[in-house]
Amino acid sequence: MIFMKSIYSDKKSKIFIGDKFELDLGNIFDKGKLKHKTVILVTGVRSFIKSDYYKQLKNVLRQHEIVIAKHIKAKPNPDELHTIHALSIPKHKFDFILAVGGGSAIDTGKLIKHHFNNSTKLIAVYTLPGSATIVTPFAVFNNSEFKVGVVADNLIPDYSYINTKIISSLNSERKLIAIADIFSHAVESLYSRASNSVSRTRAKNSLNILVAHKVESLPTQELIMADIQAGLAERVGLVLFPHAAGHYLTYKFHTPHSIATMYFLTQYLIFLSNKGVDIDLRYIKYAEYLESLFEKKKLIQKIRLSKKQILELFNLTHKHMNFAYENAPVKIEQSEYEIILKNYVKK
Repeated sequence: MIFMKSIYSDKKSKIFIGDKFELDLGNIFDKGKLKHKTVILVTGVRSFIKSDYYKQLKNVLRQHEIVIAKHIKAKPNPDELHTIHALSIPKHKFDFILAVGGGSAIDTGKLIKHHFNNSTKLIAVYTLPGSATIVTPFAVFNNSEFKVGVVADNLIPDYSYINTKIISSLNSERKLIAIADIFSHAVESLYSRASNSVSRTRAKNSLNILVAHKVESLPTQELIMADIQAGLAERVGLVLFPHAAGHYLTYKFHTPHSIATMYFLTQYLIFLSNKGVDIDLRYIKYAEYLESLFEKKKLIQKIRLSKKQILELFNLTHKHMNFAYENAPVKIEQSEYEIILKNYVKK
């Protein structure tokens, strides 16, 4: 049994970990002074609301006399217009937002806060690590053109809760995808020109945890800490070309984002190394290891980008994520980026 404890806090947020879901969540509501309030509840579409944890959540809400003004069921890669339309005329005013799930659910909660009530509290129950959205000021979503984001310090959840039993129950595929997401955030922010000494230390802390373990043997609490450290690093260093190109695959082909990034990450690290960047060889080997697991589990679909699609990729990523190019550790010409994409050009 793990008594709920704080594992990270700063002026913007507090993160708690425990294994008594109902008791722990009640304690967090008490800390946030959320009794007799009205809430917008955000969850995923299926898994959580069919679990016993959903029943426990409703018990906590009832015990604290919290009324659900609206329950939003977020699909992967939330759509901005759909979310805004769902809340354009809420039945009740709301006092806080409770987002339960992984990156998509919590980013939906952030998007609601950004559009409707910037001063409200945002509480996150983080059930799927990888995105590190509980420590970052980013909300990522689809708009009419691309997978984009907004940035604001007040989008970092005020309180976040991680239940170790939920994380430990992840199947091997979900765990692999989460670890790949953590790895890409950490390694890209590490080599970004926007990074600083503090963010680089945090990125290395995350990477040292990951490369020391096989995916199946990575302990739950170390997985959680690697995720948090990677997210804190990303706050400063942001991400690079693999993430930007991955956004294109997610938007264009509906490839899950943490998988889409892996299409390009290994090649990008090798390319940087060949350009003279001092890339730790452990990271290249780990990227190759993750890619081999993705292929073994048949998680990577065959995608061949046409020359027209490659041009579209460059246009959209320069428009919406130009920092991914500006923060590259060395100058890279567009023709050189095309080399990274060469495996995906239609012949």
